[in-house]
Amino acid sequence: MSYMYLDANRIYERFEKILVNKRLSLYAIAKAASVNYGTLYRWRQRRTLPTLAVLDSLCSVLDVPVAYLLAADDELVCLDEKEKQLLDLWLGLSAEQKDIMFELMRTMGKQNGG
Repeated sequence: MSYMYLDANRIYERFEKILVNKRLSLYAIAKAASVNYGTLYRWRQRRTLPTLAVLDSLCSVLDVPVAYLLAADDELVCLDEKEKQLLDLWLGLSAEQKDIMFELMRTMGKQNGG
């Protein structure tokens, strides 16, 4: 059996990047998520890791999945609704249809300068 180690420092660093990108303060996100500021302050000081319920509240306000904070690598991809629909459609195609669609999308990308 393998166990995943949760690194509070790495998780906080990801959380902090989101705050910086969204131009939010620790106080503002605590208030918006109805989370005690002291809980986030202790996390910032690397003393504790918030509960999953607290992380869920914070991520709901920030509009990011909790999985992004907890993921072991930086390769986690978050899809919007249209991308999810596109993936669902893609998964329903045959191998031949996927090849055709791939070539079509590559051609379209080249036409758009991609």
